[in-house]
Amino acid sequence: MSKNTSSSSASTASSDAKKRRKEEASGASLLQSSSSSKSTADNNIYKTVIEYEETEALRRNPDEDLELVKKTCEEFRTLMGEIAEIKAKDKDPAAIAEKRTQAMLLFVILKKLNRLEKFRMKNSRDLLHKVKQQVDSQHLHLQNLLYEVLHLKKEVTKCLQFKSKDEEIDLVSVEEFYKEAPESISRPDQTKADSHQLKLARLEWELKQRKQLAAQCQELQAEKETVAAEIQKKKTHLESLAPMLKDILSATKPVQEYLGFTGSSRVVKQPEIAYLLPNPLYFLYVQASSYQEASDNKNMAVTISGDEEEAQRMRRTAVSSKQQYDHHEDSDSDNQEEKEGGKRHHRKKSKTDRQEERKKHLLVKHPLSVVVSITLNSGSSLQLAFFYLINLNIITVKVKVVLVEVDHSISASHLISGETILSELFPNDFGLESPNVANHYQLKQVGLNSYDSKEYGLAYFWAQKICGFDFASAQNDSKVEPTSAVSQENLPGILRAIKKRLAARITLYKQIQSLENRMIPEHPELSSMFAPKTHGSIDFWQTIVHADFITLPYTAHLLTAANVSESDSFFKTVISRGSSAKLHAAVVLKCDFPSSTPIFALQIETQGKQLNAKNDESIRDMEREVNHYCKEYCSTTNLRERILTAQMLQLLSCFDIYLEAAMTSQFPREKIFIQPVRGKTRSLPYKYMKIGNGIFTQH
Repeated sequence: MSKNTSSSSASTASSDAKKRRKEEASGASLLQSSSSSKSTADNNIYKTVIEYEETEALRRNPDEDLELVKKTCEEFRTLMGEIAEIKAKDKDPAAIAEKRTQAMLLFVILKKLNRLEKFRMKNSRDLLHKVKQQVDSQHLHLQNLLYEVLHLKKEVTKCLQFKSKDEEIDLVSVEEFYKEAPESISRPDQTKADSHQLKLARLEWELKQRKQLAAQCQELQAEKETVAAEIQKKKTHLESLAPMLKDILSATKPVQEYLGFTGSSRVVKQPEIAYLLPNPLYFLYVQASSYQEASDNKNMAVTISGDEEEAQRMRRTAVSSKQQYDHHEDSDSDNQEEKEGGKRHHRKKSKTDRQEERKKHLLVKHPLSVVVSITLNSGSSLQLAFFYLINLNIITVKVKVVLVEVDHSISASHLISGETILSELFPNDFGLESPNVANHYQLKQVGLNSYDSKEYGLAYFWAQKICGFDFASAQNDSKVEPTSAVSQENLPGILRAIKKRLAARITLYKQIQSLENRMIPEHPELSSMFAPKTHGSIDFWQTIVHADFITLPYTAHLLTAANVSESDSFFKTVISRGSSAKLHAAVVLKCDFPSSTPIFALQIETQGKQLNAKNDESIRDMEREVNHYCKEYCSTTNLRERILTAQMLQLLSCFDIYLEAAMTSQFPREKIFIQPVRGKTRSLPYKYMKIGNGIFTQH
């Protein structure tokens, strides 16, 4: 067995020796290849070697060198292991020296390969840098070409958009031209066969007509200046009378004080600015002031607001704003045609500017306004600012509500906003459309469908009447002029309606504010009409929009009956009794509250069921009880404004009756009623009668 071991080790040693000789031969050949590259020039052998190795690096295959590096490293690692093994065993110096020599040769080979790789890397970087420079140069050239293309496109667009002056001139039709123009200009024998000559002839006829109109305009302008001078002369004469009138008024002041005319001081102070008001606002100011004095109403104030200097300037102007608007398109027409050709470029923009200017002229407001303030005994007030749109010939109103000692409510804030508080003060009067039929065509001419109500105010029908306008009885083709009689006839009733609306809205606002805080508003007189104790509690009260209201499953019957519209206010509330029964209620408030009673749509959720007016007759009776019979409890004006509170009290009682009469196993009977159901319809005892401790019965 020892012989076999020794023979195998001998064969292994011989194979290793052959392998080493082969590697030494390979290394020697590599060294010989490296040494053969030396230059014959002894003075620059280092440079020659470097140049040769650079050439060799480019000539050799990098993949083969990579494999050679791996192989050499593996052999070097093996030799290092053998040296370590020899040192650990017998420490034979000769064997260690031999293997060290072999390792040094391998290390020389690795260094050579490393230099070759460095040369290749440097060459690749130089080549990459050169190519990048070429790419950057080509990219810069491309950018220059793209910029030039863009510039050429802009120039082409400018050329395509260029329009000559004659293209924008609104010429008469060809038929009208041949009919009206003299033959010396129309030249039918030439123009009918040549479109270019026809165009020149039409332009010549247009020029002649414009010269004639310009001459007429100058004559009218001179006549206008003459009339304006006469008006100014008469106005100066009238203004010179003002000091004399003041002296007369001052002289009569002791007599007025002796006779007890206490309001004369205010009458003396106002005429200087009141005479600057346009007729509609003047009628309103006079009638409102007279109404205030006649009724001795301390909760009402009438004032004039605005720019007095601007009003005086407008008063002195010879031509009114209406005349300026009507003649705006005709002014400077000849001057526009005689401008230099270099300004053709801006004609389209100037046309747009003229359109905007026409809009401003059409919607111009008089600089003065009349402000009527109505104050309630609680201190809350309503301020009405009346404006006159001169060219539309209508009155607009801006409303502001000032609350005193009233907390803020989230869900009811829209009820007292200036844009909605006076909506439908009279039926179908929202103030969003102009009552003057002619305004529709005037607005269309300047590209508008309607005016901006937020900026200019709301054009209520009642606002026109208290300023003297009566558009309902006007003829379609005649301009409506204000009269003092119309203002005098309508003002008292409208002011009373406004004050009543303000009081009702504030009362409603307070009720909703309390419901928002999950409490029933307290009112002793109302509370005595309903059951003293109820078990339901309000989970929440919130406002919703019309789109949310129509998606509720229990409001479909109200939509079918057309009882609601988008202008109404919508709310939603949930009332719970314990954790097993919930009452969902959707509430509709009309703009004319309290004339129209709030409408409730109900749904009860209990035992996993959803019961409403569609599938439960008792809930339909409950809705009838709340929406209809509650009016009986609020017959007086004071209680009428609190009908929402009465409906909520009735709703809580009906909810208890429904649960205690229909679900006695879950909800013990605490209310007193003679029989839980009656008749074929099996109606529940929703009606409360104050007999003893109070009993419930059927209607």
